[in-house]
Amino acid sequence: MVELCPVCLMPVEDEYPLYRARYKGKEYVFHTSRCKEKFLEDPEKYLAEGGPAGEEHCGVPEQK
Repeated sequence: MVELCPVCLMPVEDEYPLYRARYKGKEYVFHTSRCKEKFLEDPEKYLAEGGPAGEEHCGVPEQK
């Protein structure tokens, strides 16, 4: 299953993503550890409708 990182909107295709976090009972997966750190600093910023998700790039190429 392909999920999108809520920070950079890059696909996280691995069945067992390296970077995960729970927030309000839901598990999120992340493209990089930097994305996870940014999310955990202010989750609502990335989950808000029309928020900055995808506007920030983690600087790491897409996983293959």
